[in-house]
Amino acid sequence: MLRLIARSCFYVLLILVVCITMLFRSCEGNTPNYYVQRENYISVKGVVYYVTYSDDNTKVYFGISNSTHPLSSSYYVILSSNLQVARNNGFDEKVKVGSEVVLTVPANYYEGHTLPVAALVVNGETLLDFEEGFQNMQQFFKRHFSLFDYICCK
Repeated sequence: MLRLIARSCFYVLLILVVCITMLFRSCEGNTPNYYVQRENYISVKGVVYYVTYSDDNTKVYFGISNSTHPLSSSYYVILSSNLQVARNNGFDEKVKVGSEVVLTVPANYYEGHTLPVAALVVNGETLLDFEEGFQNMQQFFKRHFSLFDYICCK
């Protein structure tokens, strides 16, 4: 009887280890390859309805209404280096509730909700150029492409 319990515990533990390993590796698969391909980025238009900074001021989150994103996403984020570029070009003064924006973002994003911005045009003025924003995002994804890195090594 004790041998049966030990064997059952071994199999449960083995299955658990396999599942956890798959979880940590699941985001590593094709994620980096997807984001290095320019054809996987699309332009999205809309009107800003909120803007908020992260506690450490390294990210800005904003929502746009009337989004033209095919997944009906309305939540976006500008990350670290891209935020610095946008701020140097007047983001804080020019992006307000009611501003018309055109964003370039990945068509799909693995987190499934807040899409990172690679380019930003506000009321016809470019605050973040796609070439520079795209390169900055590549650096970000190289550092944060796996779930393990994102959770444990941030």
